[in-house]
Amino acid sequence: MTPTPRPTDRLARYFELVWVLARRDFEARYRGNVLGWVTGLVIPLAFLVVYSFVFSSIAPIRVRPGADRADYALFLFSGLLPWTIFADCATRAPRLIRGNAHLVRKVAVPLSALPLSIVLASYLQFLLGCSALFVVTWLVRGAPPWLMPLAPLALVGHLAFCAGAVWFLAAVGAFIRDLGDAVGPLLTMWLFVTPVLYPASNLEALGWLRFLNPLTPHIAVARDLLFDGRLPSLDAAAVSLVVGGVCAVGGWLVFRTARPAFADVV
Repeated sequence: MTPTPRPTDRLARYFELVWVLARRDFEARYRGNVLGWVTGLVIPLAFLVVYSFVFSSIAPIRVRPGADRADYALFLFSGLLPWTIFADCATRAPRLIRGNAHLVRKVAVPLSALPLSIVLASYLQFLLGCSALFVVTWLVRGAPPWLMPLAPLALVGHLAFCAGAVWFLAAVGAFIRDLGDAVGPLLTMWLFVTPVLYPASNLEALGWLRFLNPLTPHIAVARDLLFDGRLPSLDAAAVSLVVGGVCAVGGWLVFRTARPAFADVV
């Protein structure tokens, strides 16, 4: 008689599958490139160099009075890193189930691992971006940003938020094909109402309305570590975890409810 697997064994196999899928996805992005995954480091470095030149020489923008002219490039990139993770995940999610139709009919495959795998693959890309930001910040400010390596741990709430969003969009996208075409324009509009291109203080005139944007606390946590070089405020960290947790649970429930019907629509 075959022994029943323990819950811990099943959980370990589940996350092993998530890792295998994420690694395959990450490697596929750079397959055929001359530099391989190093491309993911070179491109952010190139963007940072261009941002630094443009916003310090051609169109100088000050984040705050007395700030170095190159600070806006670092400020912008520190907000774009977490935003890009979310945008990448949200763009791919609606077509995820239809794009993996061969797995949908396999009962033994836990489909909820697919959304998690693309989130994890995006976070691997995030680590490359953080590495580029670490180097440039060190060169610009003359001191290494020692707290920056804590960013992946501090962004647990953001990770949960992305997972919940991908579970939700993947489930809905399996039934509504047009969702994939709508996500791109919606993300563009969302970017301009999120404090990525400008400080969060610019939104204070909106009063309580500014708290309706679930990405705001995640951007604040990222900026504290990646740009200001300080530990995130307890308020921002707590809100980030709560928002991420609620989104993850909600997205997972929607995905689990829709899962039995996937085979009928793909």
